[in-house]
Amino acid sequence: MSICYIVGAMPDPDVVIQKGFVIAADKGVETLQKKGVLPDLIVGDFDSLGYVPAGENTERHPSEKDDTDMLLALRRGMEKAVTLLFSMAVWAEGSTIPLPICKHFFMRQKEGNVHIL
Repeated sequence: MSICYIVGAMPDPDVVIQKGFVIAADKGVETLQKKGVLPDLIVGDFDSLGYVPAGENTERHPSEKDDTDMLLALRRGMEKAVTLLFSMAVWAEGSTIPLPICKHFFMRQKEGNVHIL
């Protein structure tokens, strides 16, 4: 089974990451650092983080974009053709996930291969 963890900003990370592919969405890098976990991929515009992490595993996007950093990370997780996807983040007040993405995740969650925490 292939597992992908997608981690966003969390003030008090109670994150348990076992074996799998780890994606940090912008400030999720700090969340992972607090837990001593190195991400396989870092995605975002890094406005929340305040700097662009060095490394070939960093995927920088412009601030002016259609998707949020978390949505970009979720899309990358889906591209990995994983069988199990965990998303961990604190969603900003008032933020929403576009309806087509919600429907997609809901359908995959019903199949038992997507878990949104």
